[in-house]
Amino acid sequence: MAIDTLFTDIEQQIIRERGKQALDGAEMIRSVDCRYSGQTSTITLPFESFEKLSIAFHARHKYQFGHQLAVDIEIVTLRVQLNQPASPVSLPCAEKQSDIIILGRQKLVGEGAEVDVIKRSSMFSGYTARGPLIIAEDTTTHFVKPGWCVKVLNSGHLSLDRVEPSPAT
Repeated sequence: MAIDTLFTDIEQQIIRERGKQALDGAEMIRSVDCRYSGQTSTITLPFESFEKLSIAFHARHKYQFGHQLAVDIEIVTLRVQLNQPASPVSLPCAEKQSDIIILGRQKLVGEGAEVDVIKRSSMFSGYTARGPLIIAEDTTTHFVKPGWCVKVLNSGHLSLDRVEPSPAT
């Protein structure tokens, strides 16, 4: 059976399982896992033709393993990758639900200074604070060093930016 027939069978199975309309805008990419005959290490490469595959395999094998052999190449696995355009993901905005909750103050070891400990879940979108400070979560703790600023992004993620140069050492 010709390799194109095998690839077409795989692609037709994808179309049957997904439905033709569900594949609008999708791209199917053919690739193969191949190796030198008798070897165990495979290399995955795009498949267009046997001639291009042979050239690409020898070049990749030499790059990856430092040598190439005058041995037949065998195809071990046929792959069809389905790429579909993704819809944009919209994350909810981290809205202000209450005032910032300061859990207390903590003395920094070796510094002598005390800093605020802020409850992470009380931080809302757009909130900013300058270090030094500690942000406490249920599963982790963040330390914002002096000279740094933390900002809560619309997604709820924290962004840390240096606002002052670090002292020369």
